[in-house]
Amino acid sequence: MKYSWIFGGLLLLGFLFRLPGLFWGAAELRTFTYSHWQPDENQHAEIARLVLPDWDTTYPRDDLAYLVFNARGYGYQLAALAWGIRQLGLAEMNHTQLIFLGRGLSLFYGLLIILFWCGIARQLKLSPAAVYSGGILVAGTDLMVTYSTYAIPEMAYLAWCLIAIYCYLRGNAGYWSWLMAAAGAAGMVLALKMDFVFAAWLIGVSAWSFHRQPGRVAIVGAGMLVMVVGALWASHGGSLTPSSWWETFQGLRERNQDLIVHDHHGWSNPLVYALALLGTFGLGAFLVGISGWWSILRTETSQGWRAIFLLLLLTFGVIWLLDAPFVRRTLLLVPLLALGAAYFLGQWNARGGKWSWAAGGIVVYTLLISLGQRVNVMIDPRYQARDFLLAQADSTGLPETFLSAYATTVGLPEPPGANRDSAMLLVIHEARYGRYGKSFTTPFNPEPACCDEVYHCANEAECQWYQALQQASNGQYALWRTFPTREWAPERVLFKHLLGSYETFLGDVQVWRRKGE
Repeated sequence: MKYSWIFGGLLLLGFLFRLPGLFWGAAELRTFTYSHWQPDENQHAEIARLVLPDWDTTYPRDDLAYLVFNARGYGYQLAALAWGIRQLGLAEMNHTQLIFLGRGLSLFYGLLIILFWCGIARQLKLSPAAVYSGGILVAGTDLMVTYSTYAIPEMAYLAWCLIAIYCYLRGNAGYWSWLMAAAGAAGMVLALKMDFVFAAWLIGVSAWSFHRQPGRVAIVGAGMLVMVVGALWASHGGSLTPSSWWETFQGLRERNQDLIVHDHHGWSNPLVYALALLGTFGLGAFLVGISGWWSILRTETSQGWRAIFLLLLLTFGVIWLLDAPFVRRTLLLVPLLALGAAYFLGQWNARGGKWSWAAGGIVVYTLLISLGQRVNVMIDPRYQARDFLLAQADSTGLPETFLSAYATTVGLPEPPGANRDSAMLLVIHEARYGRYGKSFTTPFNPEPACCDEVYHCANEAECQWYQALQQASNGQYALWRTFPTREWAPERVLFKHLLGSYETFLGDVQVWRRKGE
């Protein structure tokens, strides 16, 4: 099979899987703006709104609702695209439009990831069948698809990581220009996520390519460091200063270190991240990924394979040490594990017969898990809850209704609606109530202490109120209906049983009504 056909087929598959997510919660985003379903998108749209008035004096310099603290590389990219659109007179690029633009940008990066992953696989001399099998995993795995439809920097970060790895593989035979290009890509990684570990890994393994020429090691290392800093500065429109960089870094460090006062991430993180990878790959692809890396370490001697395995270990080590676990922290592990799976599945395909069928079955199973989540995206439980409530309403409309954060739906009151202690109905979303009970951030601890064991605890009163509601010890309300996400795969059913819904902002909706009503 020609590589052009492989690349074209994988890009088409990736695009079709990602397309529905671009319009997820679109009506709510247009209507409520800030109170839509993926609040992290607001941060990066506001960074763009902060930058645009400096480039375009006609763009309004509004007060921002959020304190901008995130890494600003993605926001600058959004601002550059928005500036071009405004110059062409195509749109004014308000907050809502910036978020839709960001979703499109993430989709672009998601497709770019597929291309560069295939390029990496070819540089590692995988067979066309192996590239195709592993490429399908990268194109269609649920975690990769979902985050390709959010206006946040995850896919941009991952794309630049893979671009850097690809350039490194081209350059580790002694081609300096490719190594400098890899360093420039690492500068973009820093701009998007401040991932110092990745930049250090890249410079270290690149310098090692010249370890038999000590004089060149220092030259290569220094040159790459200059390229990293230069790309970082350029990614911020040439306006980056040490003080602004340090301020952003400090803000991110404070929000990503010791987020949960009392936790047990030392033993729980490996388990929850293994469950996260199982939930996106399926058991078959997960096991062949691990088996593939075992075979690689036993049989392959190239520096490229060894360097990528070191990156895999470093990435896992970093997320192990962070106390607040999120499914998205495993994103860089997905394409790296897919390389191992591709290596193993390529061997099966080479055997032909039943082995080829087995390899195909593993890949199809992963796609079916992802398709199940696409159904959840297109038929969100919030819409089911809304339709149920409106069908129950009389001619005067709904009684007093309280809506939790993330329960915003066109057709229902905007949160919070009525007071939660006096409302006749409660509509609550798992992204809110789950953090005080069963969730990925409170693993294996369904009754965390308020607020010492809770991530982003609003206050003790709210924590205790939600816990009492879920434990049926709140005497005022009775659960009327639950509208769950649909899960059929055993890996996802297990994940939901232990840790709640797989995707934070795509979870169950509960409707409670006051007793006696």
